[in-house]
Amino acid sequence: MHVGIIMDGNRRYASKINKDKKEGHSYGLEALKKLFENLKDDDLGIKTLSFYTFSKENFSRSSEEKEYLFNLLEKNIESIEKNIKELEKKHSEMNRKVNVNVIGDLSLFPKKLVDKIKKLLEKNVSNAYYNVNFLFGYSGQYEIVNAVKKVVEKSLNENFDYKNLDEKSFRNFLWLGKFEPVNIIIRTGTDDRKRLSGFMLYDSSYAEFYFLKKFWPEFTFEDLKNIILDYKNKRVKNFGK
Repeated sequence: MHVGIIMDGNRRYASKINKDKKEGHSYGLEALKKLFENLKDDDLGIKTLSFYTFSKENFSRSSEEKEYLFNLLEKNIESIEKNIKELEKKHSEMNRKVNVNVIGDLSLFPKKLVDKIKKLLEKNVSNAYYNVNFLFGYSGQYEIVNAVKKVVEKSLNENFDYKNLDEKSFRNFLWLGKFEPVNIIIRTGTDDRKRLSGFMLYDSSYAEFYFLKKFWPEFTFEDLKNIILDYKNKRVKNFGK
């Protein structure tokens, strides 16, 4: 099962508790760590988790907020990875590996942060059982446009006939194409924001959507568990049949 989460509401949560808006990202990071603390004991049948962490559009935010967030991530990459890798210990007897993937245009970010991300990606294996994806410098429209460019380039430089492309094979050119299509998309902080904001546009055709009013720092393992149960027991999926 592939679950995508739009982590919305960090800044609004900070305002709610009378903190500086940018500090909301610290609370959001703690919520992420707590989520994996619980997932190591019960993975809920999830094999791929994709978090919408920072979109291309988010670069329009203030320099102060971006610097705060990038420094926060740079300082916490190792602890985030360690927290996620606890899943491996849970299933060590079955040798189930976990890959932590960062997906998007990394050229947009500070070099020190990108260097740390690259070191993280070097540890990945080719046959991971779990995949945790952080969409960073990502836009669903940009992902599709980038995929089209790859198709054109392959057609021009290799013996490749684009006429053989179909909806399934086109996924091979997407950043997220090597993962199973997303089954569930969750967006937090949705009093007035019931939209995708460019999240996984190509793969969301048959995803089930869950909009939660609580902000991302308030999101819990129980929320995720209840959504999974609802998806399995109540959501009818006939794929157009």
